[in-house]
Amino acid sequence: MILIRNVEPADAEVYWNLRLEALKMNPEAFGDSYEEAVQVPLSDEVKQIQNKRDHKVLKK
Repeated sequence: MILIRNVEPADAEVYWNLRLEALKMNPEAFGDSYEEAVQVPLSDEVKQIQNKRDHKVLKK
């Protein structure tokens, strides 16, 4: 069974590491590059994962 839920701020570090790995392995699937993404501080990513009503980040 696959559980899909919102990514929470507490998930930021795990999510970010997974995203960076995916950027290395499949860069064509993203709008930015690994080189750009790796420079983004984790604190900025936490701000992006605030699950505002009109802005969702999901993971499976």
